[in-house]
Amino acid sequence: MSVRPHPVKLYYVEPMFRHDQPQAGRYRQFHQFGIETIGDASESVDAELIFLAYKLLDSLNLEGYNLHINSIGDSSCRPAYIKALKEYYKNKIKNVCGQCKNRIKTNVLRMLDCKEEECKEIAKEAPQTVDFLDEACHAHFKHVLEFLDEAKVPYIMNSHLVRGLDYYTRTVFEFVPEENAASQATIIGGGRYDRLIDLLGGSKTAAAGWSMGLERVILALKEKGVAVPEIGPKPKIFLAQLGEAAKRKSLLLFESFRKAGIEAKSSLGRDSIKSQLRIANRLEVKFTLIFGQKEALDGTIILREMDSGVQETIPVEKIVEEVKKRLKHD
Repeated sequence: MSVRPHPVKLYYVEPMFRHDQPQAGRYRQFHQFGIETIGDASESVDAELIFLAYKLLDSLNLEGYNLHINSIGDSSCRPAYIKALKEYYKNKIKNVCGQCKNRIKTNVLRMLDCKEEECKEIAKEAPQTVDFLDEACHAHFKHVLEFLDEAKVPYIMNSHLVRGLDYYTRTVFEFVPEENAASQATIIGGGRYDRLIDLLGGSKTAAAGWSMGLERVILALKEKGVAVPEIGPKPKIFLAQLGEAAKRKSLLLFESFRKAGIEAKSSLGRDSIKSQLRIANRLEVKFTLIFGQKEALDGTIILREMDSGVQETIPVEKIVEEVKKRLKHD
């Protein structure tokens, strides 16, 4: 990947497994969709990734999610912030939860996003990361926000939004439900992780990205009663076939429609014309092509208008052009 032109833009859809005991409402195994941009440290990349996530939620008709954003600086300015944070919590440690008593030694940043009520109250007055950013990190974050303003992407500055892993740098963000922002219901989360690749043994390479839990998306769609959007082009025709000869010849016929740019569907495993017509009705196609044993022998095919039920027998070699002509006039 290091020899490919940068930035390299990738996506993945994979099953994932949690090593630690899952928190309430989370699964041991889950599925994740994510995107990555590798090899570009520009603030425009951060904004582009956030804009893409924002538009993805919009395309899924998932409303009511707010973008929370923060900068956690980098190795040049974060140590001063961590020192100030430990100093702040030093006299409050007896009032935090058991996990946070350990976090002050191992990962003090995670104390800021603890979901326990007593910890949330204490965190309200904690030092803010943006007050400790050096000039370069401050300029980077400022430019990210300017990009978002220009793209009309609304956001909420959240000084408690952090990451517990050292390879994260600068921009971090999450999309969370506005009615329950303190819950574990983040639907998309991401940020910049310029130290990850060299931590894994590669050369120092800038990187940023985000991930989305697919189970959480499905749950959100169900809770909000959102219909799943159509993916890909809608089929124009359905090819119904009867008999082995018709099935065999249907494959080449499918290829002819593909080359012509006409989206076609079929159910080659079914032998009942009634069941195939029911599928065609559900797909709301304009035309169904009926290809049986007789038609396969005669070199013809039946063109059926689904709205009127009118049928016409047409030579197979002319069917693609005939369908193109009728769809054009539709």
